[in-house]
Parts: sequence; C-alpha cells; structure tokens
Amino acid sequence: MRLTSSQKLTANVRRSGPASKDREGLKTNRIGRSGVHRLNETVSHCIVASFVVALVVAVPQRPQARGNFGGGGDDAGAEIVNQDTVINADGSYTYNYETSNGISASQASNDGTNANGNFAYTAPDGQRIEVVYVADENGFQPQGAHLPTEPPAPEHVIRMLEEMRANPPEGADLESLDATLNRLRATLG
Repeated sequence: MRLTSSQKLTANVRRSGPASKDREGLKTNRIGRSGVHRLNETVSHCIVASFVVALVVAVPQRPQARGNFGGGGDDAGAEIVNQDTVINADGSYTYNYETSNGISASQASNDGTNANGNFAYTAPDGQRIEVVYVADENGFQPQGAHLPTEPPAPEHVIRMLEEMRANPPEGADLESLDATLNRLRATLG
C-alpha cells in the first residue's frame, strides 16, 4: 500500500511515540526525526515554488505594438539631440528640446504660472505640425495652420452686441464685451 505525503507524516507522528508534556505542562505529540526532515523538505519546496511564481509574475511584460502608434515603430529609436532647462528661484523657467526624429518643443514663463511656447512634429501622413501657444488666465490658446478657424460671425450677432455696448445693462462686463466684439469682427476678414 502506498501512502501520500500527508499520510506518511501522520504515520510518522503516530510511530514517534505517545503524547508527552512540554515545559509548560501541555500535552504535545513528538514528531520523529524523519518526520521533521520530510516537513522541512516540504516547506522548502513550497518556498522555492513561491519564489518561482513570484519571479514569473514580476517579469515585465512587453506591450504589443499595434501599428505605429504607442508601441514604438520607426520613432522608437529616436534620441534627444538638444535639451536645455533653466529653473529660477522666482518660479520663472525656460526649457527646450529637440529629438533626432524632428520633434521639438520650447516653453518659457516669467512667473511660473503663465507660459508661452511652441512645439512641432511630423504627423503620420507626413504633414509638419507646428503649434505656437500662450497659456495664461484665459486658458491654453494654441495657434497653428492645421487648426480649424472660427467661422465668420453672423452680422446680426455683431449688431446686437454693438447695441448692447452702446447701452450696456447694469453690471455688464464691458471689457469682456469689447474683447468678444473684437474677436467676432476679426472673423469677418
């Protein structure tokens, strides 16, 4: 008859002798030397197996590239060919960089809050994309030839705003109204 590991361990405990009392007077079963050896061997195997599983799980997985987006492609080997960064104690800063595949960017700020800058790269269709921007209390304001432009404002809207400017309601923000009128007039060409 063949015994399993747990049956062997149980049989070994039974063979090792009757229960005895330990130093505190509690009843304990003695495990024979061969049972301790088998127990240690089993624990050792479990620890080794746990380490192997942990190593397999910890190995970084490579993401699979799908097309030329996000997984590398031709630009994966691009290197930084120029980089400069200056950060001052007053919060002002400048940075710029350029890569071997034609990506470039620069940005500057006098106060660490408002900034202006630009960036450029070549789109997948081969078009060179260049953006100049300002980021301030009015938000991010990009400009670029590839960006859509605001359609011309209807003349009746401009007339209505001009009438509102001539006879402003109480508490009207005239500065904002003037800025809106100037922006809409500029769309007329």
